[in-house]
Amino acid sequence: MIAQTVSEATQDGRTIRVVFDPSIIDWDNDFFLMITPFENHAEFVGLPLCWGTDEAAELRAQVDLIETQFIDGTPLGTITAQNLHALCTG
Repeated sequence: MIAQTVSEATQDGRTIRVVFDPSIIDWDNDFFLMITPFENHAEFVGLPLCWGTDEAAELRAQVDLIETQFIDGTPLGTITAQNLHALCTG
């Protein structure tokens, strides 16, 4: 359900920015925050980069930062490539 609220995903240089709009599935921001298990939503966005595929490895090599926010600009967290690597490897 979380992925269904993504309204925009862009890459600018080595930064990925993902915008969440819970209203897409008739949620408000407070409900989104209550129902999602992530305090830092950049971790959610970064999880596919942890996969052991060639595509994931290629993307990891191209990203320094993942930023997330609500459509109104409210930040939902960031993660650096270094911290993402630590998350992926435990």
